Amino acid sequence: MARSSEQYDILHKEENVDRVNKYMKDDLGFEKDRNQKLKSAMHDLNSQIVAMKEDIRRLEEEQQSYLRQN
Repeated sequence: MARSSEQYDILHKEENVDRVNKYMKDDLGFEKDRNQKLKSAMHDLNSQIVAMKEDIRRLEEEQQSYLRQN
């Protein structure tokens, strides 16, 4: 009886390890996907920041031009 209980425990532990491995694999896939989305969003925001800086520089130049004219 003790032997079959030990075999059951070993099998149960293996099932738990398989469940944990599957969870970790799924979680890793989720994290990779999330990181890629965040990276893409950061790239988009950085592009917007560069465009805004260029707009500000252009507006400042226009303002200086108007001041020189008046």
